[in-house]
Order: sequence, then structure tokens, then C-alpha cells
Amino acid sequence: MPSSSGKIENISSSNIKNVVNILDSSFDYILLDCPAGVDAGFHRAVFSATEAIIVVTPHLSSLRDASKVLTLLNQYHLEAKGLVINRMRGDMLLNGEMLDIQDIVRTIKLPLYGVIPEDDAISSSCSVGNFLESVESTRAFTLLCENIHNGSKKVYDCTYKYRGVMGYIKRSIKKRV
Repeated sequence: MPSSSGKIENISSSNIKNVVNILDSSFDYILLDCPAGVDAGFHRAVFSATEAIIVVTPHLSSLRDASKVLTLLNQYHLEAKGLVINRMRGDMLLNGEMLDIQDIVRTIKLPLYGVIPEDDAISSSCSVGNFLESVESTRAFTLLCENIHNGSKKVYDCTYKYRGVMGYIKRSIKKRV
């Protein structure tokens, strides 16, 4: 359920909570997507939540924003919180040009639920309205879902295709393009 970022005076946190409570008996999971920022739309969505997944990108500004969000989330006494790192580039990670996954986890201090690689096929498939089975990121999303549902800790390795001799060549070409 997306949460509106606009000013909607007629919809309160209690209204959202009532909708979530009604849906709760029909679904195993209800995802509430908070709007950007930490204004009223954020608080409306979090008020109804029992758990939170913080999604960050491997950029310092994203980590700073996540730290601010965590401070606010601590006021809501949620049952669990976890971390997803989005738009991770294996080539840049191996070249030391991107924040390391473990450094991000240490900074945010949350259990890592998953890593989603940067994948142009996601943008392409979303623009035509479907999610393609052949998208490389499908495995990353599958692992993320398994980790959330089963409590497993398997994380997608976004560096695998950039390792070894052929991987070095791919990284070199990608760096020049």
C-alpha cells in the first residue's frame, strides 16, 4: 500500500491502521511504502506498522537519511527492523569505488535482509509494466523474500560476474564506457 506524501487531512494514522487491520486476516504480509521524507505521510504509514525494512543505496547521503529514519522508528517500538541495500554495483564494489556491504551494515546497525544489484533490466521491465523472469535481479529479490519469510541470511552476490580474468575484463570495459 503506498502512502500519500501529499497533505490529506481526511486520512489519519488511525484510518490507515484500520485498513491494515481489515487486510491483516487476508494476507501474510502487508507492505506499506512510506513517501520520501519524514513528514506526516511517513508517520501515518509507520503508525500502522509492526516491522520496518530500511532501504538504502550505497551512498553516504542515503546512510545519513537512514540514520535519521531509524531515530524516528525507535519511537514506534516496532517488533523488528531490517536493512536492504539497493542499486549495488558489483564492478564498482570490487574496484573499491563504492561503499562495502559490511561497512553499510556496520553503519546502519541492522540485520541485512538483502542486496539488490543495479540492473538496467529492472527499469526496462517496469517501463513496459511487467517483471521479466530473465532479469538478473530476480535471484536477488527471491533471496530477499526468503530471508524475510524464513529468517534465512542468504545474500545475493553482485560481484560474481566481475570476478576472475573475464570479470576483470568486464570491469575494465564498463569503467571506460
